[in-house]
Amino acid sequence: LQGHSLEAVDRERIDGFTQSLAEFSGLIRDRGAEPVLFMTWAYADRPDMTPRLDEAFTRLGAELDLEVVPVGLAFARALEEMPGLALHTPDKIHPSLAGTYLAAAVFYAALYDRSPENLDYDAGLPADSARRLRAIAWSSVLDYRNRR
Repeated sequence: LQGHSLEAVDRERIDGFTQSLAEFSGLIRDRGAEPVLFMTWAYADRPDMTPRLDEAFTRLGAELDLEVVPVGLAFARALEEMPGLALHTPDKIHPSLAGTYLAAAVFYAALYDRSPENLDYDAGLPADSARRLRAIAWSSVLDYRNRR
């Protein structure tokens, strides 16, 4: 489940977001599946969003018993470890190919509880960059789980 990138941290939107998460989580569980919560990333020009998003999604995950897929933390880690990597499109909000690839790798790691490092699909990214993004995805999921 994912909402608007700011819903989890916007005072005017958080109540509606929380209500929607609870409602849709119930519907998903009623049908025998387990919902997960997609932690969004900071905007390219607002890296200070990461701690707020982390706190909000972690709290919501705990309150609603949802696994949190820490895409936002992986974005922050990738930008730190791979300076100059463009994870966002020019609008500074939406993901680039590399950002989409990283998000998919984080979901793979979280949903399968398995490292994506040995996967050979690179989505047309340079092989070394794709490999590093897969490693970042795995370490981000492990670190997030270990701190809970």
